[in-house]
Amino acid sequence: MRSAFVAGLLATTVANQCQTLSNTDFNGNDLSRSTVADPGACCTLCSQTAGCRVYTFIPSSSSCFLKTSGAGQRTMSSYTSGCPGSSGTCPPTSPPVPWGGGKCTDDWSCSLGGDCSHGRCVCDPQYTGEHCGVMRLRRTKLQNGVGPSSGANHTWGGHSMLDPDSGEWVGFFSYMAGGCDLGTWQSNSMIVSAVADAPDGPYDQKVQPVTGPWSHNAMISRHPNGTYFLFHIGDGTTKRGIANCSSRPDPFYPFHEPPSCNTHASDRLEGPWRPAPGIPAINNPAPFFFDNGTTLIYGRTDVHWAPSIDGPWDPSHKRTTVPVSGKMVPEDPFVWREPRGFHMLFNANSGHSNCAAKTPCGGHAWSRDGLAWSVPTIPAFGTIVHYEDNSTRVYDYVERPQIVQDTNGRPLTLFVGHGYSDIHTLAIMFCQEGDDDCVTMIQS
Repeated sequence: MRSAFVAGLLATTVANQCQTLSNTDFNGNDLSRSTVADPGACCTLCSQTAGCRVYTFIPSSSSCFLKTSGAGQRTMSSYTSGCPGSSGTCPPTSPPVPWGGGKCTDDWSCSLGGDCSHGRCVCDPQYTGEHCGVMRLRRTKLQNGVGPSSGANHTWGGHSMLDPDSGEWVGFFSYMAGGCDLGTWQSNSMIVSAVADAPDGPYDQKVQPVTGPWSHNAMISRHPNGTYFLFHIGDGTTKRGIANCSSRPDPFYPFHEPPSCNTHASDRLEGPWRPAPGIPAINNPAPFFFDNGTTLIYGRTDVHWAPSIDGPWDPSHKRTTVPVSGKMVPEDPFVWREPRGFHMLFNANSGHSNCAAKTPCGGHAWSRDGLAWSVPTIPAFGTIVHYEDNSTRVYDYVERPQIVQDTNGRPLTLFVGHGYSDIHTLAIMFCQEGDDDCVTMIQS
């Protein structure tokens, strides 16, 4: 005969129009915390809060945790958890994101991420969703991207390139000097480089400073002539004074900085770096080079072009890419080209005005020529990260998407910045042909 404890754990009861689970905690994925009188009040609060799918009530502290997912379900004596509503499964399960199958007339209907076959989208391994507009990813290894092992404890976006000389992956990342968090990005941001043995890191070798404060939004690119260009906002000149948030000396600043400029160039990824004057200063710059040297530089909502990186840069040579739409203000674009055409990832949540914390809000648009762009898919990536140990973590915000491509131009690795006070740059591998345990960042 089962004990009363086990029976209580397994039984699902309906109270206050919520399904409740006794002795159960939904660990992680917190939306907010409040103090309430009892589980019924916690249930009511969840049902009235946008984005709340489950809740956990802890009687010892009268704490009510509202959550976006019940993925972390575990046994905890005296805890009460539940789901709004009196029907359906608890915790709720979402139908899997379909891998293609949407109706189509051509590959444009399939987001240039798959073929249209017999009127239905057949997605490439790197894309999913009915119309192949969502990023399809592997589970993330626990040590990835740029984390504490690098010594650069607070980084916010960037990506890497394969060094043809050394065979190493060399990444360039925005770093907050002085042990500070992202709140100081307008004064403390600088750029560091780091090396890894794999494209998804960890980037914890040969970490060194590249440009000083103030420089942000690191974006490395290689010109067809072999020159490396490091685009960023800020010219490496201190504007506001640098905050000091730690009693320990900063491992990378101060240092002997290169001359100031909003773009720097080098013949090798390890430097030295020299100014590259004459390139327009564009907010959130994202370059693309054609084989003949024609250069596109994307900003938040427009693209500028010139016959060469050296110009001439005619102010009239620009057009809108992804327009502002309601509260959706795009930023942080990254553009790459595949055999079918161009793709752009961007943050669709500038100023956190379009999506609440923990809500996936990454955009994906596509183009035939790099100038005229589609209406974007939102969300195409997001805040939900699945790890190799089968754990899932929902971050408050995920921004600064950047892509590493393989030798065939296909997406290989997705880099994003996450967090705010605890900021790191994540690196997640795209699924490839033959992978079957694939996930998205938009679904628990």
